[in-house]
Amino acid sequence: MLFASAGVVLLLLAGQGTTATERIGAQLGLIQEDVSAIREDTGAIRDVTSSAELVRNPRSAADYFRNAWIYSFVRRDADGAWNSIQELYRRHTPNKLDAAELYFNAGRNALTRDQLLAEMVRVGREKRDASMLVIAGRNQESNEAAFALYEEARAIDPDLPFAYWDVARVQLMQIGGGASARENLATVRATIEGHERWLEVAGRKPVASYFYLPQHQADFETLTRGQLDSFRRNGETWERIVQQQDEMEARRRR
Repeated sequence: MLFASAGVVLLLLAGQGTTATERIGAQLGLIQEDVSAIREDTGAIRDVTSSAELVRNPRSAADYFRNAWIYSFVRRDADGAWNSIQELYRRHTPNKLDAAELYFNAGRNALTRDQLLAEMVRVGREKRDASMLVIAGRNQESNEAAFALYEEARAIDPDLPFAYWDVARVQLMQIGGGASARENLATVRATIEGHERWLEVAGRKPVASYFYLPQHQADFETLTRGQLDSFRRNGETWERIVQQQDEMEARRRR
């Protein structure tokens, strides 16, 4: 018993107050904690890297868009992006604005601007893809050409708000340029009406449904409301200017 007691005391001293069994168990616990931590770290790394992995056998429209997006924004592979986005439209009708915009951005490396816009119009009409026609209209030189494509897009998808008024096309909102006060007032009134129509149509379904990656888009509803308030104030200013000009003209005639 004396020798046994001495042995236990030596083990306690060696383990700093714990038995060898307790010490081994604690070490195993630390090892398990380390393994769990490593598993969490590799899982987090996997989540990050998987977001940049290509779909090897794409089937759905989202698969083809994902590959085109990765080629364009992650790998900076212009040819890969162009091939993938073309394949998307050969096989599917996505009717997504960010897909059509990616088509335009990728296509600029392969075609001239005029060729690309003509091809987008052809694809939009052939596939009956309203979003493709909207993006083609957004990049037209003249408002008349843009409005014609928006009208076609509305006939295909009456719930697409950008087919009624494209808040991302700045040419539609330009005021000035040598125009008279009355002409500027007419432009502002048309712009106000367009924004109001956009918000009305946007209330039918989520605007985010027209994007594969809505998180990468602006908050178009807030943007439209802000622009609408600005143009309403602008309209009031032009109304006062026109009224003053009319009064001056009336006094001159008297």
